[in-house]
Amino acid sequence: MVRTILLYNAVMVGDTESMTGTWGCGFLRGDEVAACLDRRLAAPKWRAFEAHLEGGCASCALLAADIAAGNVVLSETSPGGAGAEQRSRADFLARRILRQQQGAKRSLETLAKNRRWLSVAVAALLLLAAIPALLHLGNPPTASNIVLPGGAVFEIEALEFSEPPVVRDRVGAAEALREAGQLYRRGAYHEAAEAFARAGALDASAFDPALFEGISRVMAGEDERALSALARARSIAEADFLPTETVAWFEGLALLRLGRVEQARRALEEARGSLSFGERVPALLEALKSDE
Repeated sequence: MVRTILLYNAVMVGDTESMTGTWGCGFLRGDEVAACLDRRLAAPKWRAFEAHLEGGCASCALLAADIAAGNVVLSETSPGGAGAEQRSRADFLARRILRQQQGAKRSLETLAKNRRWLSVAVAALLLLAAIPALLHLGNPPTASNIVLPGGAVFEIEALEFSEPPVVRDRVGAAEALREAGQLYRRGAYHEAAEAFARAGALDASAFDPALFEGISRVMAGEDERALSALARARSIAEADFLPTETVAWFEGLALLRLGRVEQARRALEEARGSLSFGERVPALLEALKSDE
């Protein structure tokens, strides 16, 4: 309404040149806005403004409301037929604004309806996602964990793989080990186990292919084959005077999952000295003790 008063005052005192700044979105200049009020705006420009309003410009809709209000004020102070023309334009603008408001209301109602449907759809998706957890009511047994005799679930962690700095001079052994390591890092443990087995066949005296074949098979749930590979790794380690505590850790995990608990305990006792997994041994042995 403040802008309506400014418009009215500017036209009444003939000071339309002072109407600077942006009116609406800028489609009409200040002098053109003033021309709308004193009936000097050229017909083509007026029709263009009408078409612009039809396009739904919110800023110019507010400006049109100001112009309509200003026209009403001027119609009360204009003599003769001038007031009728101004009222006609004011009526047109008022109807245009009303249609825009009704369209905006319908849009909001549609948006609200869509939001309700979206909320129902999201709730349904969340329910579907929760069904597996509701059915299992806990961590299901998988290849990467062990269900202890008492029902507790123990998570298995893989040993980080890094290529040894020196690989024995066997044709293709280094490349085979590198490819196996890439599969292992991606979590493709069955494929990694087969690749480590191929690398081990190229260099039967290498410790890493045997160790990581065994670990990969534990992670893949292939416990019997894991024990076979880990036995080879232990034999190579003992011949080369290498530590066997990490071998013992994965032997213990495979034995536990096979239900051979006493053998698993002995392997886990040896694994206490593992730099990578020694800290986890006491908790696992305690869990086994509490399950007795």
